[in-house]
Amino acid sequence: MDKSPKYLDEIIDKKIYPKSVEMGKKFYDAFRGEGKSQLRKLQTLAYSTSRFTEILNFIKNQIGKDTQRKWTSFGEELLEELKGLQEMEKGKLSSTHLLYLARAYIDGAVNEYLYLAKK
Repeated sequence: MDKSPKYLDEIIDKKIYPKSVEMGKKFYDAFRGEGKSQLRKLQTLAYSTSRFTEILNFIKNQIGKDTQRKWTSFGEELLEELKGLQEMEKGKLSSTHLLYLARAYIDGAVNEYLYLAKK
């Protein structure tokens, strides 16, 4: 497994992780412990895809078919956060690095949700 550049780990620790924890709280507020499978699907997709846009499309799809308005409550903000990763280090990020950051963000959010759901 190849190692990420050190500057990416610094970005994750200082910028991405705190925001992802806040998003995890929003996941929890929306699902109240009942969205584990949907969020795990997001996490699995993030690790299985080679295209950042597939992650964005998955979120848009979830928002579009959300009859209970759970994804709708945080989905647009999640999309904006992930799109913001593209702008964060424009010019420095390869598509692999962008996926690395997106995975870190999604991991942090899902893990925070799971932590809150177990309390």
